[in-house]
Amino acid sequence: KFAVDYDGDGRKDIWDSKPDVFASIANYMKQNGWQYHEPWAIYVTLPTNFNEALEGKKTTKLVSEWTKLGVRTTHGEPLPFPHLKASIIKPFGGPVFLAYPNYKMILRYNNSIYYAGAIGYMADKICQRRND
Repeated sequence: KFAVDYDGDGRKDIWDSKPDVFASIANYMKQNGWQYHEPWAIYVTLPTNFNEALEGKKTTKLVSEWTKLGVRTTHGEPLPFPHLKASIIKPFGGPVFLAYPNYKMILRYNNSIYYAGAIGYMADKICQRRND
């Protein structure tokens, strides 16, 4: 259903063709709601008086609301994509992430915050290396 013949050899080979594998993963993600120009998550800092009851994937707010609550990027900048909904995720007690809708798309495949974090982190590293 999601497999793609990206290398053009006439077969959708998700076992032995890296181009087909990556194109098929991208197709799966796109078909399940991935938004290409939006992040999956960013590292953030929380204010000292932050209500820990607001942490977790079940609590979503507009990013602009998180900003009003004092959440900032790790560089102290305003949070990007203020019109999107996001959650504060703090696996193992930290680091702290602001998780955007793309994060929830990853969770639809495997509903583990650890899995989603690992996949997102690896994707960031692949993109970073590709752009270096």
